[in-house]
Amino acid sequence: MDVAVRMLGPPAIRVDGSWTSLRPTKPNALLAFLAYRCERVRRGELEALLWSEADAVHAQADLRQALANLVRRPYGVCVQRDRVSAWVNAASDVSAFRRAVSEQRVADAVALYAGPLLHGFEIDDADEFASWLASERAALAEEWRRACRAVVRNEVRAGRFEEAVVVADALRTFDPLDEWATREAMRALAAVGDLRGAARRYEALSGHLRDEIGSTPEAATTALLQRLRDQAALDRAALPPWALLAPSVGTRHAVIGRERAIAEVVTLFERDHVRLVTLLGPGGIGKSTLAGAVVEALAPTLEDGVIVVSCEGVAVGDAIAVAVANAAGVRLQPGPRPGAQLASALGGRHALLVLDGFEAHLAEVGTVGGLVAGAEQLRVLVTSRVRLRLSTETVVEVAPLATRTTANGRVVAPAARAWSPSPAAQLFLRVALRRVSAEAVRAFDPDTVERIADAVDGHPLALELAASWVDVHGLAGLEVQLRRSWDALSSDEIDRPVRRRDVRAGIAEAWEQLDDVDRAAWARLAVMPGSLQREVAAAVGGSGWGGLRRLGDRAVVRQRAERLELHALLGRYGRERAVAEGLEDLAWAAALREWRERIARDVDPRSGRRLRVHPHDLEQALAAWRWASLRQEWQALAEMAVGLTRALGQAMRWHDRQRLVTEALALLAAATGPGRDAAWARLLPLSTDVEVDSVARLADAAASATSHGDDVALALNHAVLALRAPPAERARHAEAAREAYLRTGDRVGLASLLHEWGWWSAQIGRFDVATTVLREAFGAYEALADEGGLADVHDSLARLAVLRGELGAAREHVQAARGLCAASGTVLRDADTFATEAWAAWVAGDRTRAAACIEAFTERAGRIDDPLMLTFALWVGYHHRFGPPEEALARATRLLRWGGEALRFTALGTRTVLVAAVSSARVGEIDGALGYLADGLPLVRAMAAPRFVAHVVLAAAAVAAALDRQDEARRWASSARQHPALEFEFRLEAAALLGETGPPSRLGVVGDQALLDEALLDEVEGALAAWREARVSRS
Repeated sequence: MDVAVRMLGPPAIRVDGSWTSLRPTKPNALLAFLAYRCERVRRGELEALLWSEADAVHAQADLRQALANLVRRPYGVCVQRDRVSAWVNAASDVSAFRRAVSEQRVADAVALYAGPLLHGFEIDDADEFASWLASERAALAEEWRRACRAVVRNEVRAGRFEEAVVVADALRTFDPLDEWATREAMRALAAVGDLRGAARRYEALSGHLRDEIGSTPEAATTALLQRLRDQAALDRAALPPWALLAPSVGTRHAVIGRERAIAEVVTLFERDHVRLVTLLGPGGIGKSTLAGAVVEALAPTLEDGVIVVSCEGVAVGDAIAVAVANAAGVRLQPGPRPGAQLASALGGRHALLVLDGFEAHLAEVGTVGGLVAGAEQLRVLVTSRVRLRLSTETVVEVAPLATRTTANGRVVAPAARAWSPSPAAQLFLRVALRRVSAEAVRAFDPDTVERIADAVDGHPLALELAASWVDVHGLAGLEVQLRRSWDALSSDEIDRPVRRRDVRAGIAEAWEQLDDVDRAAWARLAVMPGSLQREVAAAVGGSGWGGLRRLGDRAVVRQRAERLELHALLGRYGRERAVAEGLEDLAWAAALREWRERIARDVDPRSGRRLRVHPHDLEQALAAWRWASLRQEWQALAEMAVGLTRALGQAMRWHDRQRLVTEALALLAAATGPGRDAAWARLLPLSTDVEVDSVARLADAAASATSHGDDVALALNHAVLALRAPPAERARHAEAAREAYLRTGDRVGLASLLHEWGWWSAQIGRFDVATTVLREAFGAYEALADEGGLADVHDSLARLAVLRGELGAAREHVQAARGLCAASGTVLRDADTFATEAWAAWVAGDRTRAAACIEAFTERAGRIDDPLMLTFALWVGYHHRFGPPEEALARATRLLRWGGEALRFTALGTRTVLVAAVSSARVGEIDGALGYLADGLPLVRAMAAPRFVAHVVLAAAAVAAALDRQDEARRWASSARQHPALEFEFRLEAAALLGETGPPSRLGVVGDQALLDEALLDEVEGALAAWREARVSRS
């Protein structure tokens, strides 16, 4: 049972994930005190703490009654007591807080402190408890205060000034007279240019000091405010030219998340052959801000300084040359070639020319080319929404700010740890501080902030505009508004340049500058989710490679590694245009033509390695499949079925895989037309639905595949029949599947068949066959360089080793599987290895490790699937090994009820039925044990599983022992122990029933357990009938 006590802030207790508040009563005070102490406490100390006014006899009685009250509650299992003392086995936030403090994880400690100890928890007639509580509250608060100070210092050293303000303000809220916290908040606010916020905090401190103690701030605090004001005045008087480049930000300190881009541009200009660099990107992406930071970095190395020209207000014509001349202090003579004069005048200057917002002056690009060619010492930095297309131009694409998703590659909930905001979130928070108080910003939900940053794909202007609405909508309301409309991406601030007031208007302006062909290409590409392969983009856009080049030149599409993508906001606008102009179907028809062939290709023909499908490619293929389904493109579904479902399996998207197959089969059931039968024959074996995936239908599908000469469908159907057909026919189906896979050259399918057949052999007790086939599967996956497949085989080999009792080998295979998962970047795939390790741990008798591994499995598997059934199965095995048997029986019963038909005739279901029989016998529920034993017999016969024959015999021994038929119990236990297919875990049980000590012999595990002992099953069935008859006669 998962129990945790929360004592920092309003007290509460969590039982199996559900929190319940603790009312201020003496039993709850006793629970909180014991959880706080986290050790055995003598009864006398507890009596003196809570019942000091009572005499000894009554205090002892009151304590006994309070403990009994706690034990009867849902979490009573965590309350322990003996004659001398009492204690609580439960996690607590106080323990976690103190552990974080002791390990100097100060950020974690600050995050854990949700309020004073047992806030609001006051009880009458317990003076000693009240005195203890006041003392401990003060001590914990002081520890938190020291941790907060350390966090503030760390954040300031790291340049994360907004985070420093949030923590310093928390200290000010705790103690409004804390001058150290006030000074640190003032310094941090000044560092981000918010002098007004620094002054407000000084004034708040002054007011509290005056009202509460009739005093004024310390001299150091007052001097700090004056020093910050003086510095701000100096900064305003001496702004460098590049401050004009970022009017929306206004200070050099506002550059966030651009360190790598700044370094890249500076490095480019250090190369002699690089004279012209263009910062290319859509409007609002941060080109001007980045240029300002680059200039600031280069300024000390430039003998003749920086020449800055803002092109936005310059008239079209030869005005660029005039504007540069004016900025550089050059006098041009009247004449037809101002560009040549300018190049001559600037030829000897070691300077940097910045042309900001050049896209409206593309007709004057010759002037820029002339300057680069004629002024050899001059470097030119251009910001533009359009590529200049000069041979001397080096283009740097300005990417959006990194968001949580783009920085980490996957979504990680920041609330689960001390939050380190992504650069995009940092910008949002910085602007939000101008709209709402630091206290309000501190209360922002980190997940919501990061989702907002993701929603606009880290677009800096969009983040600024969105944050400017947070005082109107609130954080949650702003997220809703961003999904519904563009309104929150606009501004009415009068000092903001017109082009920076409305994101959608800026995108629409870029749209209008394209011709009809390129607009259509933009809209069609926007229909596709995520980034695209270049070949797919060329086909879907409909304008070929030339069209992609034109869209790239105008920063509509951007390069991302070897792929192309639209910025999220440009994609949103493009999708709106695609819907309005009826271009969606054209895009999906082109995508289907690409993906019906590409998704079926799962092995690289050159290297022979298995291909891994990019997540965005998978989304596009999945969407193309759905589009084809609605239009009854059955032949396309047949061609895509195998590759698409395998790709979903590779991505651990089991629910999506089954939903896709189920929906398609439902459509095909009532369909006719070309390709329908082929699609049905290929999709049916891919279903995991027991009712749909019946043996008869699979046999029909195999026959249909044979008649149509479809070896792909034939292999798929025979592979499933090898696991589901009657036992005598399974080997034939496995061989037929192997031959079909070889004919089609499907190496991935063959490797999967070998793995499934090998693991099935292990589950039914044919251990030597399993070893041979799993090694063959390992070789097949090794030839494919398929790290995920190799990890799966290692996990199966680990489970086989557990069955054999080779626990050292099991650990080695588990570690190998996890290493492969890490190497392939599919860390979540290692969830199953924790289930295997839990099994090995309880077989080895390591209760603590087994429980920890089950928890790890549940947490990791829960990110990709619903692990409830397997988690319950693990807890069944755990409690069957360690007890109590009542818990094992209860969980087994619930598992069988939930699993229903899906568990019938499976190894997991059969094992659970027999464990339920043994657990029922152990708790004395004889009728239940007989019932489960009767249920298990036909399952074992149907599965033809030697392993479960041995299980049935062992269950019969347990039932006989419960019936006090000791001779029969020993005979059955001896038969079970000698059975060659009895796994090591249950050999331990058999040895215990026989009274044997020491590890059991493993000799019986060696050999081929191909034969099913029907006579032994008949004998168990006869004993079962006799036991039932005897109980009826007795009753």
